Amino acid sequence: VFKTQAELNTEHWDSIVIVHSGSSKGSAASIEAEHQSVGYDGLGFHFLVGNGTGMGEGEIHVGQRWLDQRDGAELAGTSGVSSRGMIEVCIIGDGNRKAFSEEQLHRLAQLVSALCNKFEIPSEKVHLHKDITGTTSPGQYFPRTAFEDQLLTLGVASRP
Repeated sequence: VFKTQAELNTEHWDSIVIVHSGSSKGSAASIEAEHQSVGYDGLGFHFLVGNGTGMGEGEIHVGQRWLDQRDGAELAGTSGVSSRGMIEVCIIGDGNRKAFSEEQLHRLAQLVSALCNKFEIPSEKVHLHKDITGTTSPGQYFPRTAFEDQLLTLGVASRP
C-alpha cells in the first residue's frame, strides 16, 4: 500500500471516506470503465475491497490515483464538498441490499487502520460517504459501530 510510484505525500492526506460500489459485483476494470464512461480519467477511487465477485473476497486493489498520489474523483453527491486530501476507499457491494462479508470488513479495517496510522489520521476523520453527502453509501447494512470498534482494536487513535 505504501510502495507508490510517486513519493508518499504524508502532509496531503488528512481524511478517509468509505463508499460502496452500489452493485453486487465489480472489479477494478469494470469500475474503471464505468468511471471513464462518466468522464473520469480512470478509476476514481484510491482503493477497492473485493467481495468475491469480480475480485477476490477481501482482496485490496490499489488504484492508479493512489500510486500517483493524486486526489480521488469527485464523489457522488458531494457538490461543494472538496475531496482534496481525502483517501477514497470503495467496498464492492450494495450495503442497502445486503451486508458485507466479515472478510471484507476485516480487510477494510486493516487497510483503513494502516492508512490512519501512517498519515496520523484520527478516527474522527474516517467518514462514511453518507456522513458528508446526501447519499446512503455505504448503505444501511454497513456495521458502523462494529467497524469503529475494529479500528480501535487495530490502534487507530481518536483526536487528542
